[in-house]
Amino acid sequence: MSKFDLGFTQKLRDWINNENRDYVAGVMLLYRLRANPVEFRRLSADPVAYKDYIFAQLKKFLDFRTGSVSHQEVAERISVADSIARAAAADSADSGEGSRSGRRHDHDSLPDEIKKCYVDNLDLMRQISDRHTKMRLIIQSDAPCKDADLLPFADEIVRLDKIRLANWKKYDSYRPDNL
Repeated sequence: MSKFDLGFTQKLRDWINNENRDYVAGVMLLYRLRANPVEFRRLSADPVAYKDYIFAQLKKFLDFRTGSVSHQEVAERISVADSIARAAAADSADSGEGSRSGRRHDHDSLPDEIKKCYVDNLDLMRQISDRHTKMRLIIQSDAPCKDADLLPFADEIVRLDKIRLANWKKYDSYRPDNL
């Protein structure tokens, strides 16, 4: 048995699947899900200007409500994302004299493709940190549907970390004699 109001979930589905969407009704649906009066006033002022945002948010809630992700699974994904964020923060810590940890002593003599792995990882670690901060802010808020808001951030952190780890593997395993 679903823990959500099936009638409301059907209203969300109908709104998402309707090509001629009433964005005022979309704002009301989003307000019912989030109960955020500041967001409600902003979106109500010109719903058509925010149509992409309204659609994306309601789609996210519908996907969560119709998915088979439990609160426990979301908590586990958040825990994984937390540990990834801590590892990325440790990787990005300065190791002194302006150089980043993990940088090879022969970095400047590496091919551009291999150097790019290192540079890309600096950006990936920043992105992971940003997503983690947003996730922490949601956890501290009193939002009514935290799981639906948190899950995309946790999944994004895991996705970015896979890219980061692949980059480190390529960067660390490169040998000049690999030509």
